[in-house]
Amino acid sequence: MGTALSRKAAPLRQLLILVASDKMTSQSVATEILERAGHSVMTFGDGDRALDALEVNEFDLVLMDVNLPVANGIELTKLYRFISLDQPYVPIVAVMGAATEEEKRHCKDAGMDACITTPIERHQLLEIITTLVHDDSRNQRSVPNAGGRADHCSAPAAAIDLRALSALESLGGREFADQLAAQFLDDASEILHDLTEEMASGDATAFSKLYILRNSSANIGARGIYDMCSAWSQVAPETLAVLSETELERLREECGRVCIALRERLLARNGTIGHSVNARDRLLVHPVHMA
Repeated sequence: MGTALSRKAAPLRQLLILVASDKMTSQSVATEILERAGHSVMTFGDGDRALDALEVNEFDLVLMDVNLPVANGIELTKLYRFISLDQPYVPIVAVMGAATEEEKRHCKDAGMDACITTPIERHQLLEIITTLVHDDSRNQRSVPNAGGRADHCSAPAAAIDLRALSALESLGGREFADQLAAQFLDDASEILHDLTEEMASGDATAFSKLYILRNSSANIGARGIYDMCSAWSQVAPETLAVLSETELERLREECGRVCIALRERLLARNGTIGHSVNARDRLLVHPVHMA
């Protein structure tokens, strides 16, 4: 990963560290090492639960298994780097069984800061942490939000974050970015229809629609949709049916704003909306990385 581990530093304060791994041995070993070093640890066994935890806790560092279930470590890191643009930077360390040069490159491109192989060795792990986390303040490598976070009384935020679309172009070129935007237009109406019916009947599979819509909205920079889906995804399945029509209408309206913005962008760039062929698959394989 290109992280220099030779620099020495004073002992760290107590850190809050997230360990995301479905492998109980790795999870237990990492937790034991970290707690013996005086740090606090939270553990999660799948990507979506880890992402939810990242949104509500101020972690100092993350140990991320690259082969997490639900959302793997690469996808999860790319997604988190986008949604945390205006927040303090949290170093993410990839945990893997073998670290080839290609795998290291994928991790770096995703926004990870270092990698460690299993079995995890105490000295190496603590040295990586010392290198990546500093005592002066929480890391501030994120893109600043000049106006701060908007509250509910503020003027509505832009429907889409152009930084996310620019990152898509950097990732796969202009055609790739336009394909994902067009695919979102194709999918949004269908997902909302299915989500409405499933939530009305209390069908637990509605959660899958929430995750699909959440991840695809993150790729094209639709933060409003992402926030709504993230909040709803934490609701117990048996309570989905009682979510009000007002809440659904808020989601429909936000999707409408996003679709209008995307259509205007595509028309301005290409003179036509167009339809992508395999963009759905590419969306799942290549979540956006915001540097």
